[in-house]
Amino acid sequence: MESFFQNIILEREKRNAGKNYVIEGVRVLNEARFRSSDEVISAVNKRYPEDRASGASHKRQCLQTENGPSQTPEEKVAEVTDDEGWEFDTPQPSWLKRLIEERCLLISKDDPITTYKSSLKSIWWKIIDLSDPKIVDLLSESDLSDLNAMFSSALKDWTVLEPSAEKCLKSLSKLDSYQLRTIGESVRPKGTHGAILRLQEMTSTRNPIILEADDLFYDGYIDEDIKIFPEEISLLDHNDHLDPDVAYIFDLIRYTCEMIAKGIPNRQNSERDIDIFIKRHIFSCFDDILDSHFGEVVSRASRDRRANAVDAPSNAEGYHLDWMFTRHDLGKDLSWGREFSICERAGSKVENKRKVISNNLKGQKILRDMHRSLTEVIYTGGDGMLSKPVLQSITKLLMPGFLSSYFILRAILVIYVGGGYYASINLADFDIPTKYEELKNYYPLLLLDLNLLKKELRRKNLLPEE
Repeated sequence: MESFFQNIILEREKRNAGKNYVIEGVRVLNEARFRSSDEVISAVNKRYPEDRASGASHKRQCLQTENGPSQTPEEKVAEVTDDEGWEFDTPQPSWLKRLIEERCLLISKDDPITTYKSSLKSIWWKIIDLSDPKIVDLLSESDLSDLNAMFSSALKDWTVLEPSAEKCLKSLSKLDSYQLRTIGESVRPKGTHGAILRLQEMTSTRNPIILEADDLFYDGYIDEDIKIFPEEISLLDHNDHLDPDVAYIFDLIRYTCEMIAKGIPNRQNSERDIDIFIKRHIFSCFDDILDSHFGEVVSRASRDRRANAVDAPSNAEGYHLDWMFTRHDLGKDLSWGREFSICERAGSKVENKRKVISNNLKGQKILRDMHRSLTEVIYTGGDGMLSKPVLQSITKLLMPGFLSSYFILRAILVIYVGGGYYASINLADFDIPTKYEELKNYYPLLLLDLNLLKKELRRKNLLPEE
């Protein structure tokens, strides 16, 4: 009788399987009581068909020699997308070799409980998460310095804004929250042009401005006794209202003020409410370079990878995403077009902030899949052959994305380091203003939207059309 009820519970859990890692983990552990160890390991592999090199092929890969045999162009495509071998002329970093050994140790475990716990680590999926505090257990300070240098090199040209946008942000950064509210409330009746005139009026007063070390535009030593007057600020020209980035900045302040005025942050909100009231306006800066989709769309890059995985079920699907940024003209045969970036929600309640941390791995894996998909397009366009400069440029194909919870956004970045391994870093966490006095919180987010993500996504427009 006890076994009968246990089987009923097990069947109920099976119907709910796939909702999240925790539920699935419970199901696998419960199955361990009724099934042989081989059956349980097979169930774990089916739950995590993410890597084509999973299961036995994982172990075979760990036993392969470092260089391996010569490969055809077709095999070279697999080398990059299936994570086999080191494809660059430069020596493989010693820290990567150690991480490969660590991963081989993880996947060699046969115990289902250990396998499940190991699969929650980013290194299991060949992702090096530099934002994980436990990374120091795997990499030395010198190793971390080398990896951080890779990110710094990739981001070195992301620090220069368009002139009009920079002038606008510098001018706005000198205003307090009350003045920013005044600017935001003037955009609707007076337009961007009128808001610029109001901004010029505010920044032309004789009140001195003192730059502090934590000032957004502070970039070096400054004497505390030096005072900078507004006349020294490069003001916006009245014709700058025609610049789309300037219009975006003023519009975002406007819609934020309207959201606060309506009391949206103070009420109970669904996940989609915050998407509609504010995130849609935040992501509107991508409108001229990307197509936006939201509402549980399925990533085709994720689906293709899972469908081709070892022990993949016949009905394997990709991840369901809250936001996906694509280009339809670069993937005309695909439902959503070619995929470039994401925003994945964790929830709309304040207490869900902690979920953003646990959702990092899902976002990292999706961005990795998108990078692999883009890499395959590049290889296909070159008939399976790439010149060395193009091969090197694959590491510069950066994958930015967002994770969100409540009025909080986290920006992450995933890059390819070689040998099938990726590295991920948290760029920053941002609080979307929920009160007028928090309006100054927008500056770092505006800089990221207008500079980091937009510049990289525009760079991807150079991909060959299909």
